[in-house]
Amino acid sequence: MMAPTANTRTVIRYGPDDVGLAKRRKRVARTLTSLAIATAGLILFILLMGDLRRHEAAFARAKVYIDQVTQRMGQQHVLPLNLAFRVDEELGELTAARRKFEWLTRKESWLMRGSDRRVLVAYTDPIRRRLMADGRVIVFFEKGVFRSEWVLLEVFDRLVAAQIEELERLEREEAAKNAILDDPAP
Repeated sequence: MMAPTANTRTVIRYGPDDVGLAKRRKRVARTLTSLAIATAGLILFILLMGDLRRHEAAFARAKVYIDQVTQRMGQQHVLPLNLAFRVDEELGELTAARRKFEWLTRKESWLMRGSDRRVLVAYTDPIRRRLMADGRVIVFFEKGVFRSEWVLLEVFDRLVAAQIEELERLEREEAAKNAILDDPAP
């Protein structure tokens, strides 16, 4: 064996498999990362579309109800007393995909009929969404016109509480008015 001389260099060589293996590992890692990002994006897109579809379905149901109530209301532009009628037969195939509305009772409609504020006349069950905030579609009656609106659950609770207070106030006023009418004059 010869001793290394000053002019000799020691070169460490990697075999062809070691270099190819490192490149393949990088390529696999990049592919897996890209696949994971694309999958996450697809899942988010699917969840978002589901949320939007539930949202749109509830508004479509509200529009059908608003159209039916407005048609029955005619030219009066006064809050109808009978809001809780069935239009499910008229909805046909839409019924399965839509949520039912809860409406004011006849007595509540009668009490709120003369109110100068907007009246919450109907609302859906809570609509659960995965990416956006949960809420409800509500139907208001204001100045002779029905319209639908999306509200968050917390806002809905405040609206209902305010309307219950208004209904209780109107019931007290009505009871006082009836007590005066029922009281015989001396």
